[in-house]
Amino acid sequence: MSESDVRVMLESGSHYRLADWSVFPDRNEIARGGETLRVERMSMRLLTLLLENGLRTTTRDEIVERLWDGRIVSDDAITKQISKLRACLGDDPREPRILQTVRKVGVRLLVVPEPLTASAAGKAEAGGRKWWLAAGLLILVAAVALLAWTRWSREPAQALQLTERPLTSAPGLEFDPAISPDGRWLAYVERAPSSAEAALFVRALDDDRARRITEAGTSASTPAWSRGGRIAFVSQDARACTVMAGSPFGTVRPVAACAATLGLAWLGEDRLILSAQPRFGASFQLFIIDLATGRSTPLTIPPLGTIGDRLPTVSPDGGHVYFLRTQTVGIEHVLEVDSASGRTRPIVEESAHIVGLAAAGNGALLIASDRGRGLTGLWQLDLADRGWRQLMPGISGALSVSADGRRIVLARAQTRLALWRQPLAGGAAARVTETTQADRLPALAGDGTLAFVSNRSGAQELWRLARDGDAPEQLSRLGGRDVQDPSWSPDGRMLAAAVAENNNFDLFLIDARSGAARRVAATPADERHPAFAADGNHLFFARSNGARFDLVRLDLRSGGEERIVADALRALPSGDGLSLYFGRLLRPGLFRLSLADGRVTQVAGWPEWNDMRNWTIAQNRIWGVARSEGRAVLMRFDPRDGTQHEVAPLADIAFGSGLAIRESDAIYTRRVESESDIVLLELVAS
Repeated sequence: MSESDVRVMLESGSHYRLADWSVFPDRNEIARGGETLRVERMSMRLLTLLLENGLRTTTRDEIVERLWDGRIVSDDAITKQISKLRACLGDDPREPRILQTVRKVGVRLLVVPEPLTASAAGKAEAGGRKWWLAAGLLILVAAVALLAWTRWSREPAQALQLTERPLTSAPGLEFDPAISPDGRWLAYVERAPSSAEAALFVRALDDDRARRITEAGTSASTPAWSRGGRIAFVSQDARACTVMAGSPFGTVRPVAACAATLGLAWLGEDRLILSAQPRFGASFQLFIIDLATGRSTPLTIPPLGTIGDRLPTVSPDGGHVYFLRTQTVGIEHVLEVDSASGRTRPIVEESAHIVGLAAAGNGALLIASDRGRGLTGLWQLDLADRGWRQLMPGISGALSVSADGRRIVLARAQTRLALWRQPLAGGAAARVTETTQADRLPALAGDGTLAFVSNRSGAQELWRLARDGDAPEQLSRLGGRDVQDPSWSPDGRMLAAAVAENNNFDLFLIDARSGAARRVAATPADERHPAFAADGNHLFFARSNGARFDLVRLDLRSGGEERIVADALRALPSGDGLSLYFGRLLRPGLFRLSLADGRVTQVAGWPEWNDMRNWTIAQNRIWGVARSEGRAVLMRFDPRDGTQHEVAPLADIAFGSGLAIRESDAIYTRRVESESDIVLLELVAS
């Protein structure tokens, strides 16, 4: 078996035994003697590379190519990754049992890796096997997996294989892919690095030449194909938002006005399904648009207080529309609505984040979701038996599928976020964390310890970086659930955080030493944005109440709650404990609540509501981000005299991803890399 064959097997979710460890590359875990350890993603990449090479020495050049995509890195960085992996495996560098360093060359395994059988996936299997037998088992697993793909075809069963090839590779972002039902044409949206416009392009799937459909001065989104080869999309310019439809190489015309939109699909040849807000601030609904009359009729009515219904996709016979209902940011359900009667029923109800949905022509849905223990991937859901199958790991973008289910186009997005330090006195910013993933939401303890949320282990978890530390360590082990808004207790012994649980967010306290977590606030509503009071015995947080959030104070000793003020999205207490500062949903600015008399006043026009995590209180001042014409500036507000000052620019600060102030520095989340390309997954006869 070739190294590429082994790589395919590893990426398809095979599990391995290495010495006394069970290795699970698909979920970044290793297990031994009933103990399961989460492994950093970089460490698992290195371990996977070593597994591929068997007993052959893996060179440092190979490590650089796999872990850093060939970028130039120091020898120290390579050595550090090898040391991290050795520490995870409990291997002594002085008397190695598993990893042997080959001086000036690389590293090699000292034991033969073996595949775990299904019965041994949760425990180490006794007895050795020869490598040729392991390879034979892998080939058998591959054959079974390939035969499973035949259910995608309406033709007689035959051996199929999945191929992948890039369709776009231009700098910038290519997103919102749509494949025509016959599998011949691709529509997608492209935003160049220096442009604010998102242009719509159409091309033959097997031809690199693309034609721009939209004119300069407009931005497009959510293209969709009809079975008859017509195209529809949303066009936005400085004056209006318009739904357009027509021939991709002829005339497209406006068919309906719109406001904010989150999805578009064809229902036959003369109607469209549009996800839109009926009015600003309302939940998104699905509407049927009659192309002949332009009339818009509601198809769904989402519950009050939800973000609403989006990403519609239509069954091949047009009888059903599948869509996502977003309960709260980060949790989506899949629902089905009968296009004739309007009857709605749930299909998938999980605490999962779903970013892509498409109806295939074989009685299945394709879903891009993080349902696999927080690890993103492309999944197939069989609508008949509700059985799940992961088709490919690492997929987290919009997708579209041809009518026969054989061609899938999807946006493969790569966004890297890291923590940066900006001196308050001005000057160049410096990087705080190194990662190939996303570090965000920094929170500072009194001793300078930095906590943040990261997916560097393969799932969202809390990580900790000591003030003088050189490498972060994982703090929480919450099992792959989404984690938001960490906040330190005054004594630095624990953190509060909002964690996705039971289809909404609940509040947890996490012990800063052991990582042990316990739930302290849980209702069917959302609990978000926890912040400790100065006494450490009370917790302020926001709880959803219909279409808004209310501010609640929780007594951590008694469990008693008290509603403080209505319409408050995120609140932080002042240092003297006399006031609370907070923001509001869909409204810019900061507000002050006097705890003495209950009076509310607005104190600043920044930040925007979708930047509400990018402000904090430190040094008896309020710090936050103001944005104007693409420029982000750190602002300082002094409550004593009401003055505001510009402090320093914050280059590439990500929206709503967190801000902390440590003495003379602002710590914030910065976009290191943002790229999105369209790729084709194709099922072909072998």
